[in-house]
Amino acid sequence: MNPIQELKNKNVSIHIVCTGAGTGILNKLWLEPGCSAYLSGFSFPYAQEEQVELLGFTPEHYCSQEAAVDLASAAYMKAYRFGGKKPVGVGLTASVASEKEHRGDHRIYCCIMTDDMVKINHLTLIKGHGDEARRLDGESCNDLAFYMLCDALGLHHTIFCMGATDATPMATERFFMRPFFHAGGTRDNATLSSNDALMAGAFNPPHEGHFGMAKAYKEALGGDTVFEITVDPPHKDALTVQDMLKRAKLLQGHNRLFCKGDPLYLDKVNRFPGHPILMGADAALRLFDPKWGVGLQQFLNAIEKSGAAVYVAERMVDGKLITANILHRMCLEITRSWSPFVPLKGHWDISSSEIRNKK
Repeated sequence: MNPIQELKNKNVSIHIVCTGAGTGILNKLWLEPGCSAYLSGFSFPYAQEEQVELLGFTPEHYCSQEAAVDLASAAYMKAYRFGGKKPVGVGLTASVASEKEHRGDHRIYCCIMTDDMVKINHLTLIKGHGDEARRLDGESCNDLAFYMLCDALGLHHTIFCMGATDATPMATERFFMRPFFHAGGTRDNATLSSNDALMAGAFNPPHEGHFGMAKAYKEALGGDTVFEITVDPPHKDALTVQDMLKRAKLLQGHNRLFCKGDPLYLDKVNRFPGHPILMGADAALRLFDPKWGVGLQQFLNAIEKSGAAVYVAERMVDGKLITANILHRMCLEITRSWSPFVPLKGHWDISSSEIRNKK
């Protein structure tokens, strides 16, 4: 069976990023009529500044295993749509024959990322120069990417692609080298600015309530909001690198920060002292329930010490309207004198779980 024909029944969305050689794989996929059933798009950041813009940062090396993993991660994000087909990211970078023979080896690095695996392969080519050598190197790049894709998706083909190894640990490590995704498209390891508020959550997916709270805070106090995603949340499985890339895509256009080791609001207050916290009334209610972490008093002690406030948007919880004022009174019954809860304008009765259930 033609492996390209098989793709139409795989329910996948493939995005390919090549920095030079390897562009022929697009031709293999595009020539089949009906390729929109599986092809998301193709990116060709040939100039170094184009690669920097695509990734959001300057890579340490432009032709390496790490670069291929970064490109596949970017491709995976481009391929992902909430509720859509299964994303597949292909990243390929290579050093191939040119007009003059290179000093270093001619080599190819190709990485494939799917929902459940990250695989990388590397080939060293026979050195040469000129048109024919360049054509042959290009075909090697095309073939490596194509056969790795076939293997990753379980397609029938006649050549077995050997040598691919698990790059999941590398992809995770690379992600956390730059866990702050800025609204403007850059990535780094920075933390919050002095006037930033923190909104913590799973954001699976984010919805108008999340964005509405960020807008309300901006209008009321002039600060920006950073959407903080904890990769090891309480009562839920830890996020994979694929999960994190999906959340980063869903929150594109907003500041988002991925953190490890701060599953509780108490942890976040201690990690980001002095920064206001935004939350819906349902999340604020959970602060009063020891099931969700530590006792309320410990949280209150920490946030009072930090000098921050908790801005709360009202919402219906179990048929009852919960507001910041209600939470304020509940808190005063415990502290007798002090409460961090401040009303945030807006009302959104929507949840991520409801959206997931409808997709």
